[in-house]
Amino acid sequence: MEESNPIHCVPCMCNNELNSPEGFCIDCTEYLCSNCCRDHMKNKITRQHVIVKQPGMPTNVESFTVMKKLAQCEMHPDNLYEFKCADHEQLICSRCLSRYHRTCQGIEDLCESPNVSDQLSGETETLQNLLDFSHELILTFEERGSELVTNNNEIEQACNELAESIKNEVNTINEDTKSHVADIIEKETTEEYINLCRLKDMSETIVTKNEDLLEVAKSYGRQHEKAATIKYSREEIQNVQQHIKTESVQVVKGNCISVDAALLSLESRLKITSNCSDDLNIFNRDVNRTDNGHIQPTNTSSLSGRECTDKFSSQAVSTVCNRQSVSTLDLKHSCVMPKLVTASSFIEKISGSVDSYEERSSQTETACSVNVDTGDLKPFMMRSVGTHTGFCMKISSDTTQCSLKALALLPSRGIVLLDVANKKIKIASADLKVISNMKLFDYPTDMCILIKQVDVVWMCVSFSKTREVRTFKIKDDVHIHHMFTVQTRFHPVSLAGFKNDVIVLSRKTLDEESTIMMMEQFTAPGNPSTVLINVDGINDASRIKPGINLSLLILRDRHVSCLKMHNVNGNIKLSNELWYYKCHMNRVFKDVTDVTIDKEGNKYICVKDANSVHQVSYSRFSNNRIIIDNINTPTCIVVDTNGCRIILGYEKDDNLYEYPFV
Repeated sequence: MEESNPIHCVPCMCNNELNSPEGFCIDCTEYLCSNCCRDHMKNKITRQHVIVKQPGMPTNVESFTVMKKLAQCEMHPDNLYEFKCADHEQLICSRCLSRYHRTCQGIEDLCESPNVSDQLSGETETLQNLLDFSHELILTFEERGSELVTNNNEIEQACNELAESIKNEVNTINEDTKSHVADIIEKETTEEYINLCRLKDMSETIVTKNEDLLEVAKSYGRQHEKAATIKYSREEIQNVQQHIKTESVQVVKGNCISVDAALLSLESRLKITSNCSDDLNIFNRDVNRTDNGHIQPTNTSSLSGRECTDKFSSQAVSTVCNRQSVSTLDLKHSCVMPKLVTASSFIEKISGSVDSYEERSSQTETACSVNVDTGDLKPFMMRSVGTHTGFCMKISSDTTQCSLKALALLPSRGIVLLDVANKKIKIASADLKVISNMKLFDYPTDMCILIKQVDVVWMCVSFSKTREVRTFKIKDDVHIHHMFTVQTRFHPVSLAGFKNDVIVLSRKTLDEESTIMMMEQFTAPGNPSTVLINVDGINDASRIKPGINLSLLILRDRHVSCLKMHNVNGNIKLSNELWYYKCHMNRVFKDVTDVTIDKEGNKYICVKDANSVHQVSYSRFSNNRIIIDNINTPTCIVVDTNGCRIILGYEKDDNLYEYPFV
């Protein structure tokens, strides 16, 4: 025991007595002096408690406290875990069993389960293996760092030799190139080394923490405590494995900048320039993506500069020597000409050939569920928006300022909205007056529309704290009725509806800082619980929305991506990324909050941090633009195509705002 932090008998301290402990009660997690140890064994209530005496008495009770807390039911903290549900892969208490798992087949009594001590030993070995692997990853990175430094020196020498034969302008270009290469390598090495050091520290912390916890559980834990400890340890291991997997791809498979590629890019800058070169940055890792987030087709590297220009824009490309921005160089890929796109922003498919405008125009008609008779009106991409009008959504029963999270359009052109701050579903008429509302039992996280009929609409609302999705029926666009509840495996944060199918974006823990995201699905009505969707690369996702042609839009902090969906025997499968959108010119995304699609197939993206709405064309990507700017923290959006208007909701604002198309 350390003198700076002496340990005393806990019961005696209640009488202001400081007596040295002679034992430690595992069940009470308290130190006891000799007299209290004797009294502990006399008392009928504490007679069966396990007391560890010197010299085996622990000096740190943290692992014991954590073990006891882990054994408490997450939904019913007053109860301990007593059963394991194999159907849902969860530890549950008796209340959970009677309420949520009565129909489950794979219920196992933890008190009757086989000895789990061997499993605890296996967890300790796995943690040590993870620590060893993180050390090996550091060594691999250091070797690659040396290679990057060597390549940097070679690039500097080669650029100097080429620049000596050219006059003042070429010397300026050469210095820009070297500086940019050094910045890339410095940024890459610094960021990755910091991430790996953080990963190493995290691994060491988890190993140290869990080794003690596993040892305590193995030696003193009861069956339910051991089972809870194993579950916690495996979740920690999975978290570390996910981080190591991500860093392994960056370190082991990272591409080095070659001398030949640097020289080719430098030479190409003497021949071709573009009037929008600042839109491109081909120093990015991915051959198909520029640094500003735009997506380029995979086959453009074989095209000449003129063919690239014809494919993406009708604007001219000058072929004279110019001080083109160094950000247009392709230092990692050996293409003779730099990739040029004169449009300010665009979206393009990652794989496959580039579709012609005529092909995309025909696809637009199939993407739209209802054709819009616009008469002499222009397409939405060619129209502007007029002055906005605010409509108050606060009603007399509201106790606080409104905070709108989600909007959806009803068949009558009315709006259903989710007021998170007041825990309500509200319905507004076509002229944006609140005509109905329903109080919810807890704070919702998102909603989605499933089936739209003439007089009936089905919708779902998610609740993260209780891990459930509730389905409601809206009759005649006024009457709201709760129909049934679906239990989710994790904590739902967002929903996307596809007719009868619902995809749920969930967080593995209730902690909002958690970066482990999952996807689940269920079919309404009928399914009492969800099934998992196997998908990678969604840990930065914050919200999901349905796309067109059976696709899913994933909203991330700094960009929006679109994944192709497949329905295989009732199970949703997500495959390759079709496109992603990140910025418009120099306006980079941060904190994307919502996206909607009009009946022409154009996307409207709310960006909370940038206080703007981006309009992204379905076919002519050069027309992308910021359609609404300088607004205050938009959180949700819907486009009423028949009403020719955009409707926006905001955080901490009582109003809905209508922006008419003109």
